[in-house]
Amino acid sequence: MAQLVFVPQQIKKAQLTQLSGWANLILKEVAYTNGWDLKGYRNASMAVPQWFIITTNGMIVDVEGFVPGILPPAVVPANFIFSAPQTVTSDTGERWRLYGRMLDGCEVITGTLELDDLNSADSKLASNAAKFGSTIGEALKVGSRAINWDVDYAVLGKSGEILYAAGAIPLRISPTSVLDGGLSETTLVLQGRTFLLYARDILGADGKRAGRVVIPMDITGENRAVRLVKWFNLVTLGLFFCATAITFTVSMVRRRISLAEAISNGETDTIEFKSSLRWDYMLKRPNSQLEQAVIKTITGFMNGEGGNLYIGVADDKSILGLQADYDTFSRNKGRDTFERHLREILANRIGKDRVNMNLLIDFPARAGQEVCHVRVTRAKQPVFIDEGPDKLTFYCRDGNATRAFNAREAAHYVARHFKVA
Repeated sequence: MAQLVFVPQQIKKAQLTQLSGWANLILKEVAYTNGWDLKGYRNASMAVPQWFIITTNGMIVDVEGFVPGILPPAVVPANFIFSAPQTVTSDTGERWRLYGRMLDGCEVITGTLELDDLNSADSKLASNAAKFGSTIGEALKVGSRAINWDVDYAVLGKSGEILYAAGAIPLRISPTSVLDGGLSETTLVLQGRTFLLYARDILGADGKRAGRVVIPMDITGENRAVRLVKWFNLVTLGLFFCATAITFTVSMVRRRISLAEAISNGETDTIEFKSSLRWDYMLKRPNSQLEQAVIKTITGFMNGEGGNLYIGVADDKSILGLQADYDTFSRNKGRDTFERHLREILANRIGKDRVNMNLLIDFPARAGQEVCHVRVTRAKQPVFIDEGPDKLTFYCRDGNATRAFNAREAAHYVARHFKVA
């Protein structure tokens, strides 16, 4: 029950961990010291879905993955770009060739950093600007694929509102609390969708702030997942445990599988073999990393459809037994100590309630060797592994393997698998 209370916090921590990693990646490519040098950044390829960069003076450095409504109204660098292409130097020292067109209801600005041949650059800007038609409706239908790869563009409303932006047109905006360093994270609802905005300062070697990286994450699906917790809070404690007990018993009967059947079937999405719990046959010594692999597998089964873990069976289905594990304990070397230790490490990482409600452990024998059979039922709510300070990870089965899901994958899976409305 305690985990139900903390699911929203766990999801939020996972989101912030993902956002922090993306911000670190962007800041590394920006590589700001005591001045802007964006050549390396412009050539970088980053696996980040959406972000934008603003200088402290309010100039847009880059917009990738535009989200309408986040950026405040903007002004163009110079109005004379609407009469003919002009060269403009931005706050970051980049030299842009810009050209704008006035349409019915909006303005379109195109730009390029390719200035080796101005005649060619001007012709390219004009031809791309013409693709936006003559009205705001036509302009907003133009997709980025229709525009040359080395041409950036922005579409502004008559009051300066940014209707669309792709790339680094050096527009100037009035920084909001998120953009000016006032907040590092905030939530914003736009057109029925909820975004978590995460911001990090761009600092020079002297510690002075030069700008900000802001990353929007669509958490609409994640918020639906949080409703799971609210729903469970309406269920009485007695009804919850009654339903859990019935489901547990039925599920265990349904998923009962013998060691012989498991050996015959081999590893599947619901069967996995581990050579040992803690004894490393390669290093010839105990290895705590092997315990982590066992915990991940069991958690993956819980977050999936349940399953069967056999400890003491090699990947090639040969029976290794548990004696090597038993011998790693200082006293009472046997199955009781083994089971107690297994339950303790699981309780420390995923919670005692999950261990008690979703596991049955027995010790079948084959060829004179004992193995540990852990029967795992599907959990009624998402299970996260505590992997250290501020790090909660969601694992699930993917075929016959177990893998970690990122924040977005976890939230979407939780909403679907645990039937969040």
